Amino acid sequence: MNNFWTVTLHTLSNRLKTKAFIITTLITIVFIAGAINIDRIFDAFSGGDEGPQTIVVVGDQEDVTDVVVAELSGSEDYEATNESTLVGEPS
Repeated sequence: MNNFWTVTLHTLSNRLKTKAFIITTLITIVFIAGAINIDRIFDAFSGGDEGPQTIVVVGDQEDVTDVVVAELSGSEDYEATNESTLVGEPS
């Protein structure tokens, strides 16, 4: 069993030092990092999104919708509006 680990470690150390293994590993790391951050990459290169996004909150319970509108309005990224302020009070 001692020879098994000796041969395994020797083979592994030889494989880790090859240029092909190092290049393939780096390409794989770049590919995975790109796949994880694809949304951020698209956001960085996309233009035209100026100003906050408008979110319309619709609901039967006015106290709940007011809380949601207040929370979203505190953000710089969103502009929240209660549906009743756009159309009028539901009948």
